[in-house]
Amino acid sequence: PMRPAETAELVLFGVSLGAAVAAATAVMRDDLAAVILECPFANFVKAVSYQADRLGLPGPFFQKITYRIAQWLARCDFAAVRPIDQIPRIACPLMLIQACDDPFLSRMDIEQMRQAVAGRPEGLGPSVYWGLEDVHHVVGICQDPADYRKRIGDFLAGAMAGAEMALQK
Repeated sequence: PMRPAETAELVLFGVSLGAAVAAATAVMRDDLAAVILECPFANFVKAVSYQADRLGLPGPFFQKITYRIAQWLARCDFAAVRPIDQIPRIACPLMLIQACDDPFLSRMDIEQMRQAVAGRPEGLGPSVYWGLEDVHHVVGICQDPADYRKRIGDFLAGAMAGAEMALQK
């Protein structure tokens, strides 16, 4: 059965590559109640380069050729989907859960992600950055599942309360 009243608020929650997809989707929509991103990369090409280097794969020359071939085959532009650029443009409350021991981000990338959240316009609703020290990529929930659920629940409660207040105006 259809339950339109139960789906009045739409929240996107993406993890890792899914977080980048959620961010890219969110900038194209104006009907979202909130967005939660966990461990998005700042920049796809840099994230892949970090991982390739960690795995001992051939260096920048080979990687550059590989990216060009991959973009040509996929008919896409990897630079067009950069969560670091999209976070300030997401027009609803946003929570970013960031593992601070993430192999896909440099320390500078992590700080830039934090700044992107902190610099969002106040009129968009709550902008929450939750940095998880000594936590690896996408395992934030494993550190303390109860706290993880509580923090997300608190964020969503605040986002939904703000949405209700905006509708009443």
